[in-house]
Amino acid sequence: MEKFCFGALARILHYCCKIGVTQHELGEGLLKVFDKVYGETVGTTKISRLFNCVEGLSPDYTVKPAREMTIENVKAGFSSYVLPLIDENRYQLVILASRQIILLDADIKEETNVGTITKTELRIKNNYEFVGTVAGFLQYSCCCISNKDGKTFIDQIDRDFVDGFVKDVDTIIIERSVVVSSEIIEKTIEQRIQCYLQFH
Repeated sequence: MEKFCFGALARILHYCCKIGVTQHELGEGLLKVFDKVYGETVGTTKISRLFNCVEGLSPDYTVKPAREMTIENVKAGFSSYVLPLIDENRYQLVILASRQIILLDADIKEETNVGTITKTELRIKNNYEFVGTVAGFLQYSCCCISNKDGKTFIDQIDRDFVDGFVKDVDTIIIERSVVVSSEIIEKTIEQRIQCYLQFH
């Protein structure tokens, strides 16, 4: 049975990375979205086990932060640590392959928000803001799904599976947007207030 989880998304993203990007490099980037220090210290074996759904995500360094972070900060982390690794020409494949698994995952209810989009909306949507959509998928896969649950399905996600969506790339439109984390916004507001108080 199809199962959407961290490992599934990670594999899809890896098959859509720029030439030369290793599984470890991508995995490190994905984990850094939720805890920069933890992501930088995770070894190759751990990353491999996560990609193969043999092991679960860290409750303290990934799951808990994923539940507590705003989508804007997840988007900012994704833009910093993951987006530079992805081949821009394969953005559509990331969305299409991920969407397919989500729609076929019987454990995800129609009214469930997978990121900022419900499963029902995902069925009919053809216009996607890439960073926001994939960051939402990532956050959902970390805080709402056990990675080990994908173990029986994960081997079906290979390069042929992802490349099988090449024929459908014209069925969706990818939008791009500027991402600013809420922390940066808050600091900017604080600086403006301090500046105002200094000169008034």
